[in-house]
Amino acid sequence: MSAPTEDRATLERARALCDVGRYAEAESMARSVLAGRPDDASVLSLLALAELKQNKHSPALHSARAAIAADPENDWPHRLAALSLHRMGRYAEAAQHARQAMSLAPNTAYGYILLALALSAGGMDPAEAADAADRAVTLAPHLADAHLAVGDVALAASRLDDAEDSFRRALDIDPENAAAHNELARVQLKRRRFGHASGLARATTGLATAIRLDPQSEVSRRNLDIALNLFMARAAAGIMLVAFVASHGLFAQAKYVAALLLLIPVGLAVRFVLGLPPTLRRYLWLQVRRPLVGSAAALDVIAVGLLVAGSFAPGNRSPYIFLGSWIVAGAAILLWSRSRKLLKNRGKAKS
Repeated sequence: MSAPTEDRATLERARALCDVGRYAEAESMARSVLAGRPDDASVLSLLALAELKQNKHSPALHSARAAIAADPENDWPHRLAALSLHRMGRYAEAAQHARQAMSLAPNTAYGYILLALALSAGGMDPAEAADAADRAVTLAPHLADAHLAVGDVALAASRLDDAEDSFRRALDIDPENAAAHNELARVQLKRRRFGHASGLARATTGLATAIRLDPQSEVSRRNLDIALNLFMARAAAGIMLVAFVASHGLFAQAKYVAALLLLIPVGLAVRFVLGLPPTLRRYLWLQVRRPLVGSAAALDVIAVGLLVAGSFAPGNRSPYIFLGSWIVAGAAILLWSRSRKLLKNRGKAKS
């Protein structure tokens, strides 16, 4: 087999490996071909794709820009550069590459999709973002990513119903679209009605589905951790409310009904946990074993214990025990808030 023929066969295998999610092997094969063809735009683009799928954003950008230098009239390397820059949080630069891809392939939806995503994520020109997303749907009405772009623009504008409709249309087209599952879960997380345990469980399950479909997705995994954190914080808030009512004796015989009031946050917790698949229940347990999360969960347990103890303690001691439960639950909420902030900052640092 001649060298060019062998290189073509290797590239085809690398593309096939990308299609089945074996990105590290695809990257290795692309590099082996690139050694003999350092200025081949198609090889460089394939390498950029394999790197991007492994969350190697900076190397992917370098490979994409090398492909652009080798073939400036090809829109694919510009799209790869735009996506790499988007993942790095450099939205203005991502928009520039998306516009270049649009100019090179004006009748292809992907450039418009990337422009809409970059503009909405960066908070730049909502009208242009909406126009780009709408244009993508016009060009490719049966492309799930086009509807995803429309949904992301709506979500950035806090139009939750419109965003949810678009993400559900994307899932109707492609039920295995990990990004659509992730974005739909984000909508559900934003509907923060207290006690909406079933909706929170659905959001968490959707994020787990997104991770199953795309195990490399750091965004979906971080959103899942935030969703679980939010559930625990809501449970702590419920405990704190019960302790406040009991400690202040806002109604007769408050101490005796504190245990009954405790059924409210406990009921929310049970609804939430029962709404999760077994794999997510195990994941929740693993999260609780982390130091900061474990400390917050321990405070929740202590607060519950104090509530129960206060319900059966002598009358002159109950208010102080309930007050202790209120303070402990408040400390738990602070730890949950701290944990959630660290998760969000971790996402920004990896962008």
